[in-house]
Amino acid sequence: KEIVNDNTAFIALAYDSDNDRVAFVRANNSSADCKVLIAQVTDTTIGDPGTEVTLTSGAASSPVRGSAVYERSSGRVVVACRKSTDSGEIVSFVIDPDDNSAGSATTGTFESGAIGVGQQIIAEYDKVHIAYADDGDSDKGKIVDVAVTAAGAYTVGTPVEFYGSALEQNNSPVNSAVDIGMAWDEDTKRAVIVFSDDSTLGGQSIVV
Repeated sequence: KEIVNDNTAFIALAYDSDNDRVAFVRANNSSADCKVLIAQVTDTTIGDPGTEVTLTSGAASSPVRGSAVYERSSGRVVVACRKSTDSGEIVSFVIDPDDNSAGSATTGTFESGAIGVGQQIIAEYDKVHIAYADDGDSDKGKIVDVAVTAAGAYTVGTPVEFYGSALEQNNSPVNSAVDIGMAWDEDTKRAVIVFSDDSTLGGQSIVV
């Protein structure tokens, strides 16, 4: 099913399990604002999306695959983006199931310095965890916790280094992207991160 007939260079996907809605978060290019389209999911069918909503303004903001998630305690879809100024931005919104629209969007900053392209986000109850390459610190791997309220307020924790060397940012076929993957283990309350090392291109994994 075609969701949007428009140039789309960056995209992320989140599923709202409370409303059976899927959020397609996208940007036309690295100079564009972050937008979202929302559609209902019924069995194996995706319905027609509602009206597209622009989530950010000012400097362009780009999502990537794996950078959007639904956080259940706040009832918000939360997206980790990279601004055209290279800083890390967090944006969240609630889904209105009546007209498949996004409302009450708020933005914040999870990293004021430069980050690499390829930030990843996972949700724990009442907070999200964002992994990224810290371009301002030799592209070292960092993870930061962000608490999110129902009103869209953020409390950003202190970033923790999970890898002390540079993360790979140009590993073909993912050009100009940080190779990071992340999952949440609910039983142990820990994040599992996989990534590529810049010097060896070897696959690495770590539990934090």
